[in-house]
Amino acid sequence: MSGETDEALVARAKAGDRRAFASLVERHYGAIHRFAWRVTGDAAEAEDVAQETLIRIARAISGFEGRAAFKSWALGIALNAGRDAVRARERRSRVLREVAVAALVDQAGPSHDDDWDGEAALWDAVRGLPEAQRDAVMLVHVEGLSHAEAGQALNCAEATVSWRLFTARRRLKSHLSRAGA
Repeated sequence: MSGETDEALVARAKAGDRRAFASLVERHYGAIHRFAWRVTGDAAEAEDVAQETLIRIARAISGFEGRAAFKSWALGIALNAGRDAVRARERRSRVLREVAVAALVDQAGPSHDDDWDGEAALWDAVRGLPEAQRDAVMLVHVEGLSHAEAGQALNCAEATVSWRLFTARRRLKSHLSRAGA
């Protein structure tokens, strides 16, 4: 590892020196990863957040003004990347619960939404859908597109998307009720 200060390495990295940037990464990756793990609470997600942090640092280093220590600046970026990841995870979880409730409404009733914990089973069931149905579910229920927008993305009619979603919900309901989710 380089004996240079962070300030010297940052100056060289800002000038385009890849070795200087690599030295900064080597020096601070452990702290970034540990911090990301604390923010996310998940080892695999922490790895993704740490990698995303490095990408953001690489994109932003030319604007780093040195008002804070490099490590502090980098951990601020890791905090934002971690928050983004946690929000995305919570959104996926909420959307999956909504899909599950829609699929299981006849079976479980509305109170099922408050204490449902079958997220993994639902993801497995969604992945097991035929491609056209899975794509419709992902675009409408996960990405939040309207049926018309999903139709444009899938190059099919809005009514086709609606039918695929109806069929997907029926399959999910059947699969999840058999699985006991």
